[in-house]
Amino acid sequence: MGDHQGIILDVGGNATATATANINISSAFLPPTPQPPPTPPPQCPHYLDEDFILLEEVSFWMEGVTQTSIAVLGILFNVCSR
Repeated sequence: MGDHQGIILDVGGNATATATANINISSAFLPPTPQPPPTPPPQCPHYLDEDFILLEEVSFWMEGVTQTSIAVLGILFNVCSR
């Protein structure tokens, strides 16, 4: 890429300049660009006791209260339509 100079310190503490060298670095000598790690597969769900309690409460409202309310409305509309 360009000229590089360095300084070498010997044991006696004296500094000496090194020779100028041309350093050409091509992309063939560079390490490859690292690839990101692969994404892991999706994990299976782990249900807790609290999840089953919530499911029981929701199923009570969906199966019991909602169906009964719709059935009562259907009966009322049938009676009113005559």
